[in-house]
Amino acid sequence: RGLPNKCLPLDFMGMYVLCGMESEKRLKLLHKQYMIADVTKRREYAKGLTMGSICSVEKAMDQLPHILPDYMITFSIPILAHCPNFTNYKDHNQLSLMRSCLWHIMEPLLSKNDFFSIWFLLKNYLIK
Repeated sequence: RGLPNKCLPLDFMGMYVLCGMESEKRLKLLHKQYMIADVTKRREYAKGLTMGSICSVEKAMDQLPHILPDYMITFSIPILAHCPNFTNYKDHNQLSLMRSCLWHIMEPLLSKNDFFSIWFLLKNYLIK
């Protein structure tokens, strides 16, 4: 009935970022399909919350940071920072691999999103 029974928790969804390092296209596509399914379930649940059909709107707004899939970026950045493949921040090849990993999870978040805001990303990560 609730969201925990339908998809992965946000901190585990952050692990999808490591799928960006996968070299086999079939596996990478399969990982992306699972991620899109989890993102879609979270968005549908968030829509139900904000419409007031599940609980009050005030309570729903308090729960959104724990529900919206955009917050999986918060968990994926530390995973990449501590990845054993990332040893030198001056190495262009490693940085481009990290960029492709981030793009792997951001692409589904940016497409077909009613809630995504670039200001969310700027405010929480780039301005600090």
